[in-house]
Amino acid sequence: GGGGGGGGGGGGGGGGCEWVELATSGPAVKRAHHSGGVVSDATLLIFSGQDETLITRRTLSSLDLRTATWSSVPLPTDTPPHPSPRIDGAAAAVRGVGLVVFGGVGEDFGFVPP
Repeated sequence: GGGGGGGGGGGGGGGGCEWVELATSGPAVKRAHHSGGVVSDATLLIFSGQDETLITRRTLSSLDLRTATWSSVPLPTDTPPHPSPRIDGAAAAVRGVGLVVFGGVGEDFGFVPP
């Protein structure tokens, strides 16, 4: 089974846009505070973020937008520099490069209650 996305509806000025739920297959990616972007005509990449237990995970997942299928993308682990897990970073898809992630906070960030 897979996750879905969407729901809701457009506010004013719609221009013919509407939200629809996309039924997906493959290993579901449940993330909050992640970074992502569409890096080709049909590939959405999602990097890192927090899982449903609020643990920051170092993962890269791909959604094929033509087949609505999720897959896991291996990340380098042996030689620095390699991407560190983070939340709340900004991401941009850069043609010829891929997904560029900047900033955010690492897994060692200590949240302080108000």
